[in-house]
Amino acid sequence: MNPPTPSAANADFATTEAIAAITRITNGNFRLTTRLVDQIERVLEINQLSTVTKEVVEAARENLVIGIM
Repeated sequence: MNPPTPSAANADFATTEAIAAITRITNGNFRLTTRLVDQIERVLEINQLSTVTKEVVEAARENLVIGIM
């Protein structure tokens, strides 16, 4: 078994951080989670990104005007 590459480790960390941000922002509200994920997809597409990071989640939250963190 090969050890994870640095980029894979960074992607895992970014994913974990993004999931934590989504959970914190939506507080388990399914409807809000759905809206946020739709907006995250839009931010990714507009910026031609492939990885969901905490920054992408924050940008999506700002576009939806969801609560203050």
